[in-house]
Amino acid sequence: MAELKKLAQGEILFKEGDLSQSMYIVKTGRLTVFQGEGREIVLAEVGPDEVVGEMAYFDRKPRSASVKAKVSSEVLELPYKALESQFDALPNWIQALVKAINEHLRRANARIQELERNR
Repeated sequence: MAELKKLAQGEILFKEGDLSQSMYIVKTGRLTVFQGEGREIVLAEVGPDEVVGEMAYFDRKPRSASVKAKVSSEVLELPYKALESQFDALPNWIQALVKAINEHLRRANARIQELERNR
């Protein structure tokens, strides 16, 4: 089910626009979440016990940002298929709430990118 992946410093975990099938838990190291190529817009840094790649799980849209290792890192890959029964077991109102928050975050990320482009 879950698989440990090792990333070298600067290695890309996934790219903005990629289709997604997994989310990741950072075990060691630090990852940078960013948008854009060339002139990167850093959205966040994540470290041990934090999750990355979860947004696409809830809406099945392409990745909204890219993620790379800031330093050598290890992540635990959690395939979405393995998580579906657990999410489906939640009450419908919780599922709806999580999906709404996810959509707000996607729109905020898009707005940040738009503002940075117009600078």
